[in-house]
Amino acid sequence: DFGWSGKLFEVKTQKSTSDKKVKINSLEQLDTVSGEIWLVHQTLALAETNQRSGISLEELVNSLKQVCNRDVFALDKLNALLSEKNYEDNNAYKEPKFALQNRSFFLIDETFPSLTRTGIPLEIKSAVYVLDISALDVWKKDEKTFLEIFN
Repeated sequence: DFGWSGKLFEVKTQKSTSDKKVKINSLEQLDTVSGEIWLVHQTLALAETNQRSGISLEELVNSLKQVCNRDVFALDKLNALLSEKNYEDNNAYKEPKFALQNRSFFLIDETFPSLTRTGIPLEIKSAVYVLDISALDVWKKDEKTFLEIFN
């Protein structure tokens, strides 16, 4: 997950066959005290063998490394994160290939259903919870609105 132009982006990616429930791992993850937050939910499906739009894990990592090549600090951070997840170059990551099936954007505001540090008693030190993406249409924004952030 990342920040850009003073905004924070929490990205959740699942297989298209998943139950559309996402895990929020901390009280701080969706706390707007840190700034404007967008939840981006995307689903991936296995790409057909002849489908050109699919991408493997290896291709994705190599693409990210190319983008980060212009910034040594970004590349170091990416490599550290990959190492933290025990990622290493491996031929097994050439397949399968996945294609983006759907992407949804949700603007987190004070009415968004979340557990946050500022909204719970001080005695509660941590919490993990699950959001049902299919129940969040009130906060859903179209792609055009989302992309305006980057202009």
